[in-house]
Amino acid sequence: MEIADFFGPDMRWDWCNSHDQKGHQEASRYATNDDFVRGTGVFIYQNLGLMVQGIHRPYIAHLLNMCRDRNGGTGIDVGAGGGQLGIALHELGFSVSFADIQSLSLKYLSWRLHRRGLMLPIYNLDSGVPIPRHNLAVCFDVLEHLVEEEQIRLLAKLDEMAEIVMVNMIHAEIDALHFGVDADRLTSHIKGSFHRESFYPDENGNPRQTLVIYGEGLKE
Repeated sequence: MEIADFFGPDMRWDWCNSHDQKGHQEASRYATNDDFVRGTGVFIYQNLGLMVQGIHRPYIAHLLNMCRDRNGGTGIDVGAGGGQLGIALHELGFSVSFADIQSLSLKYLSWRLHRRGLMLPIYNLDSGVPIPRHNLAVCFDVLEHLVEEEQIRLLAKLDEMAEIVMVNMIHAEIDALHFGVDADRLTSHIKGSFHRESFYPDENGNPRQTLVIYGEGLKE
């Protein structure tokens, strides 16, 4: 397993799941949220758990349906974590790039691609290096880890990166791991073609996640 090879004796087998408990415990070890998201290994394990659990499966189905006439295309996985999604898109025929902040997750992604012999572009969002415009930008499970001002800035970056943006908005309880996500406010700037769909209702029927797809390349 790649994670075990990367972490070596520091491997946390008890973290190989999609539960948030490990994240809550980890967050308390850091002085700020920025320190946490850059320094923690939680998201490396979390992304693996979510992929195995199939949480993103309906979103990928939307993506493949949109791109069935595009013969692949260029895609960028933003806030990529360990890169599970981007690597899957690469295997499906997309020309894939990755983008993330300087972090342990970015280090793992770089190590992982090198290990697999994949010469795929990785953009450090802290560097200010211009990112070429792609057909599609995908950003999953990121916004809820940012304060509102950072959420707005990230969405603005996504607009610049791609013709079509696909982002999920997780409506989690506000705690040590999550910030509030106001889907109405965050999508109020969107003009033109726009798809919004609710997923994973709670016991009261309220969605736990909202999938948003928009952009100049999206067909009506």
